[in-house]
Amino acid sequence: MSVVLFHAGLGVPGGFVGVDVFFVISGFLITSLILRDLELGRFTLALFWERRARRIIPASVVMVLATLATGWFVLLPTDFSKLGESALWQSVFAANIHFWKHTNYFAGIAEEQPLLHTWSLAVEEQFYLFMPLILLWVFRHARLRGRAGLLMLFSAAFVFSLALSAIALPRAPSATFYLLPTRAWELLAGSIAAVLPAPSCRRIWREAGGWLALALIVVPCFLYDRQTAFPGLTALPPCLGTAWFIHSSRTTANGQALITPARLLAGKAPV
Repeated sequence: MSVVLFHAGLGVPGGFVGVDVFFVISGFLITSLILRDLELGRFTLALFWERRARRIIPASVVMVLATLATGWFVLLPTDFSKLGESALWQSVFAANIHFWKHTNYFAGIAEEQPLLHTWSLAVEEQFYLFMPLILLWVFRHARLRGRAGLLMLFSAAFVFSLALSAIALPRAPSATFYLLPTRAWELLAGSIAAVLPAPSCRRIWREAGGWLALALIVVPCFLYDRQTAFPGLTALPPCLGTAWFIHSSRTTANGQALITPARLLAGKAPV
């Protein structure tokens, strides 16, 4: 919602942080699914990637074909050629690399790229490629596959990627924005949330933490704008807020207030 409102110019100048929220959720979901199947001894790369393909590719293909069909009628030949090129890059899960080379996300020309939004999907798909391979390797080493070992591994990778993002942002802002190495820490924030032990503090502190986490997500949507240096350290508040909100949501009232309607809409039982 924040991303749509941002692009529509409807009073949410920092709504682009919704993409970062999306990355944290994706990291949490995928890490949780892989770890569950590894612990049950039923994980295979083929099955994992087949499930991801069934979830992503049909909708992606329909969207790209509909965009190409519309572009045939409404775009000039040169623009249609550029659209076809971006569709080709998306088909090999590398749209982020294409837009890194050709587009500044906050520039006016970006709004004329019909498939620009697929850059974030490409980052997610690349994460899907590497994370299961890493976790398969981790589970072959008894000292690492426990929750403490995973937390240490994810935290180290998180810090490295975040530092890379902060250092690279003023030097290579477009690469920092689009590429996986400088975005991985956002997905890893979700991975960390997936392996953290459940919060054990008093309920009043859990509730306060849940509201603070929600504020860290919402406030940047209104404080940030196109001139904000991003992602880097400015992406920390919405990402940490999302990770903590997810982690604490099962034990807080505001978490349940958001999760229960979503699960009911998805046809699942409340938790």
